[in-house]
Amino acid sequence: MDPFFSNELQVDRKALRPLRPNKSNWKINDSCEFKSPKDNKWHEAIITNFDSKIQTFTIIVISIKEE
Repeated sequence: MDPFFSNELQVDRKALRPLRPNKSNWKINDSCEFKSPKDNKWHEAIITNFDSKIQTFTIIVISIKEE
């Protein structure tokens, strides 16, 4: 596994999208997809923490999509 994906990451809200459409409120342990700036692809992740004031989330990438 690429070391980039082995740690928790802190990301902006615009780098996340829900696995299911119409998700408006994020909660800790929610599944999401994270758009990696490294490869510009979406990867499955889990939200582990967030700062609601600045819309920054801490996530753990759990799946790397390879084409």
